[in-house]
Order: sequence, then C-alpha cells, then structure tokens
Amino acid sequence: MIKKYNHFLILEKYDKNIRQTLIDMGVNDKEELENQIAISKKGYLANYLQDKGERFTFGILKAIFQDALVAKKRTNLKKGIFSIIPRVLPLALIPFFPTLAIIGTIFGSSRALDEPNIVPTIDGI
Repeated sequence: MIKKYNHFLILEKYDKNIRQTLIDMGVNDKEELENQIAISKKGYLANYLQDKGERFTFGILKAIFQDALVAKKRTNLKKGIFSIIPRVLPLALIPFFPTLAIIGTIFGSSRALDEPNIVPTIDGI
C-alpha cells in the first residue's frame, strides 16, 4: 500500500543520537532499547522512565532535540526536491523533446508563480 505524500514526509525518523544516549545510559537489551526509542518518538519517554524509577535527563532531551532537527532538515529537503522536479524536468528534456520541454517549462513556471510565498510583501504600508 502506498502511503500518502504528506504522511510519508511527516514520518521521517532519525534516532542516531537518542539511540547512542540510551546505550550510554546502560540500556543494553535490544527490545528495551527499541521500546524506549519508539516511546520517545511519541513523546512519552519521560513518563515511561519515571514509572520505571529512572531519570529523564537533559542529555536525553538534547539527543531527542538533535534527532528532531535532523529529521526536520531531511523532511524539508524531500519537500524541496519534490517541488523542484516539475521545474527541472523540462530543462532535462530539451535535447530530446524540445516542444515538450517548452510546454513543460511554461507550465512549471506558471505553477511557481501560483505559489503564495513568492509574492513579495511591503512592510509598513
């Protein structure tokens, strides 16, 4: 089953930092490690650790934050690639299909002009 485009982008996961932090804290059981990583992605790791009598430290919080930053950068990169494909593809077709490339460039440009973030704003008016 093919996932929806937005659902695919939102689910970008990256857990290198939290995984290493939990291993450094002494979580050696593979199932427990995967469980804690899954819980941290849902946002309930602090409650889970407190219920077990363990501490939720700033090191864990920093690792989760760093993983979230990397995931956000990857998501933005994917969005950028998917949005630039309609603009670049006609240019790649120019040597083989010049007529299609011209039509594609026109439609790609009209799509770019239709996006609301391109329109400049004047502050103070």
